[in-house]
Amino acid sequence: MNKPTAVVTPILFNGDSMSFSDVASWTRITRLSVSMAAFIAVLSVGYYFIIDTKLQELSEYKDLQSKQINELGKKYALVSNKESYEKQMIELDLMFSSFLEKMPVDAQVPETLEDITKVASQSGLVTSIISLKSPVDLDVYFELPVDITVEGTYHDLGEFVAGLTQLRRLVTLHDFSLETTENGNLALNLGAKTYQFNDKENSR
Repeated sequence: MNKPTAVVTPILFNGDSMSFSDVASWTRITRLSVSMAAFIAVLSVGYYFIIDTKLQELSEYKDLQSKQINELGKKYALVSNKESYEKQMIELDLMFSSFLEKMPVDAQVPETLEDITKVASQSGLVTSIISLKSPVDLDVYFELPVDITVEGTYHDLGEFVAGLTQLRRLVTLHDFSLETTENGNLALNLGAKTYQFNDKENSR
């Protein structure tokens, strides 16, 4: 019967026998272990101070490149649609000029009131009130409210309202109300508004 053999675990590091000044006396396993530990330490330090820094720089560069590509795409879209934008700007300028032509200047406000009176007369209506109220400053333009009261038949009133929409100057209609008069006609009360461009505000 064989006697059991005790397995002895090799001692890699022994504080009493291990000395860096006597590396030649170390066992092969000890030298290999120390070399691996040193290699791992150097690799870790190198990764932290060199590779990780470069990876962060690369990530930042990719983000910057992505932003530049997006900006380039937007600029390219603007350049490629330049003709379309210029055409739209010309159309907007024409529309704005046409709109300004319909906004009376100071000298033309009384003329606009006369035009309203003329439309009422041509429609066969009796004019009771056509009066201009105080202007309302809305920065870019002034709003010029006009109180209007006219009397006539239902169809004449309809013709009058249609005629106001055909005036050369811009006039909008608001707050309609109808009342029956003593002679059986209808009295139309409404608030009209015309508009005036604010030259002082837009010349700043």
